[in-house]
Amino acid sequence: FCLGYMLFQHGTSWGAVSGMAIFIVTAEMLIMLEISWSTLEQLIGMLLIATAPTACLVASILWTVHVESWHLFLFVSYSCHGMWMLYLLHVSGSEKTISGMPLPLRFRSVMYMDVYGWMQTE
Repeated sequence: FCLGYMLFQHGTSWGAVSGMAIFIVTAEMLIMLEISWSTLEQLIGMLLIATAPTACLVASILWTVHVESWHLFLFVSYSCHGMWMLYLLHVSGSEKTISGMPLPLRFRSVMYMDVYGWMQTE
């Protein structure tokens, strides 16, 4: 939405860049607050979160100035977003509880639901 509105409709690349930067920082902050993970997992997650929108921004800017290599950056954007989704599934720590329900136990909000400690793994 930010790229389409700011870059294509109004033609302001600075507004599109700053909007994307705000969205990237907000997404990284929310993920850091929600998931309990190690420093290496944080760095990989931050890289994957930031790379997809940044590549999409570069592709959009290249498209507006009529450079033909914008397809490459769009492919990188979609690939990084897919890798982020797979990485998030891997890092979430989904384990089966005693009741047989798989829960992502590394999310802090899931652990807040377990006030009595009943979500023990098998």
